[in-house]
Amino acid sequence: MGVVGEFDFFIFALKANLLRGLKRCILFFLFLIIIISFLIADAMIYKYHSNNEFLFQLLIDNSLWFSKVTDYNDPFDMKFNFEIFYSKDFILESSKKMIENLTTEEETKKKQYLEIASRVNPISFSEETNREIYQDIQNFGVCCFSKSKSNILMWSHYANGHKGVCLGFDFASIKKERLVTKEVTYSKNYPVINNITEVIVGMTTKSLNWKYEKEVRMILFGENGKLEFPRESIKEVIFGCRMPQEEMERITKVMKFAGYKNLIFKKAILEEKKYSLKLLKL
Repeated sequence: MGVVGEFDFFIFALKANLLRGLKRCILFFLFLIIIISFLIADAMIYKYHSNNEFLFQLLIDNSLWFSKVTDYNDPFDMKFNFEIFYSKDFILESSKKMIENLTTEEETKKKQYLEIASRVNPISFSEETNREIYQDIQNFGVCCFSKSKSNILMWSHYANGHKGVCLGFDFASIKKERLVTKEVTYSKNYPVINNITEVIVGMTTKSLNWKYEKEVRMILFGENGKLEFPRESIKEVIFGCRMPQEEMERITKVMKFAGYKNLIFKKAILEEKKYSLKLLKL
């Protein structure tokens, strides 16, 4: 390898080393957030769902689908400005740590590497590293819930016009390493992330237009797709006010056959004098 190629490789290795360190930081802070989320979040969160094949797949397989951010309908979802800045001193110190195990015979090479590190443009270095981290985050899995089980708009938009269901989950029983549960914050502007501890803030901030959803997000760090949950996680099943009786009976039979126990079944009905729903226990 030529001198230029070797030094290019050193800069590449330096970036890779920093990325690994940042990802370890993200994991650490995710661990702290997981602990906090179990202390502060509501015991029950709700999943609105249309009455279709995917509902029965969810119930029979007892699994939730965690989508990639890029699969979401809302193009503004998980948009945030990632502005972590790596100073010259930080880059130089990181370089020193990376080459500290080189032998004394390689002392000249050490000095050359540090000279290269001192000439790195911190702005372009920061921008490129931030882009790579942001790209990784786009592959996290997200599953959406709500704190509300009787929101008219939610029933209309996510439960095929009140003909679907709303499933009540005890979120604390859905446990997996790297799984974070956090309420969504609503804002006019994209959040600015200038500290690695704020990554989850960026992933759980949405436009004020969605505030009515009272969303709670489960975020699966580093992966997406299916996540199995214990059947006892579902505590409550609410049928939409427009769901036919035969469909209610079919869902009830499927859940009992699949091994769900101690369920509370309810039916949403229209209030007589105001624009709201009340839930009638069956």
